[in-house]
Amino acid sequence: MGTARTRWWLADGSGARLRLDAGGVLIGRSPSCDLVLRDPKASRSQALVYLDGDVARLLVLGRGRTVHNGERVERDLHLNAGDRIELPSTSLEVGCSEQPDDSRGGWVLEQPGGGFFGVPTGPFVIGGSSTDDLQLEGWPDHALVLHLTQRRMHLAAQSALTVDGEAIEVGALVPLTAGSRIAYGAQTLRVVTGREVWHGSTVASEGSSSESELADHLRFEFLPRGGRLRVRAGGSERAVYLPGQRSELMALLLRPPAPYEPGQALGDEMLIERLWPKQARSRIDLNTLVYRLRKDLACAGIDASGFVVRAQGGGGTLLGLAKGARVEID
Repeated sequence: MGTARTRWWLADGSGARLRLDAGGVLIGRSPSCDLVLRDPKASRSQALVYLDGDVARLLVLGRGRTVHNGERVERDLHLNAGDRIELPSTSLEVGCSEQPDDSRGGWVLEQPGGGFFGVPTGPFVIGGSSTDDLQLEGWPDHALVLHLTQRRMHLAAQSALTVDGEAIEVGALVPLTAGSRIAYGAQTLRVVTGREVWHGSTVASEGSSSESELADHLRFEFLPRGGRLRVRAGGSERAVYLPGQRSELMALLLRPPAPYEPGQALGDEMLIERLWPKQARSRIDLNTLVYRLRKDLACAGIDASGFVVRAQGGGGTLLGLAKGARVEID
């Protein structure tokens, strides 16, 4: 049940390659950048090249000259393999390739009486469209999107579905574990693991995150148009670029006002006031922002629902952190 996945990178004239992920490659004159420019005409933070789902993007951060395929870029754009990015004293080429990916240890969907379908990488789209990664007859086009995180999958509902018998609203982001059942009408998909399929073992359904799987080291870096977050949990690290207010919300949760500490629930009223000062906003706006933040995290492979948690019954938002978690903000 092998398949392939796309990997993106930036290559310079010397043949060196920098791999792209959701956290991106930060380019600029600052020594803290991933690619440091020595030209004094470059900005301290000049540009960020990152993955938005499975799409590579260029985001201009500074005033230094940034050129894409011969044309100056002022803000952001989508990138294709073979594109060239010109920066002060530096030229980069965007590359990508399909590489084999063995899904035996990963996630698999079982269709009763219909076989098994591997989910090698996310985002993985399921629906009735011929362009969907898994096409199922009778399902709406692009019915759902699966995102892989450090320990489980997350389902982003694009149509009305049920998970384990509970109705899921369009736009909801739901964590899945081994044993979860996704249904549209009378059709069902059961989530299993590659290990179950290949070795015939029984893997129990996973519950909530254990202490060892919670985030234990977080680093947040402010950028001119958002921020970049690195999260280490369960021995693995993921990074993600967060734009605009998603970045502001994450910064508030990581560095809450006194007397709160990271990991404590912050009330909705306080978050709304700080995110939208002197504006008429409601919990609906906050819920939408939390959903978008979780989606960005899930796309980057971060366990979104276990990391950004809405308090039961509403009224607060907190970060799921391991005891003694280290938080750094630059």
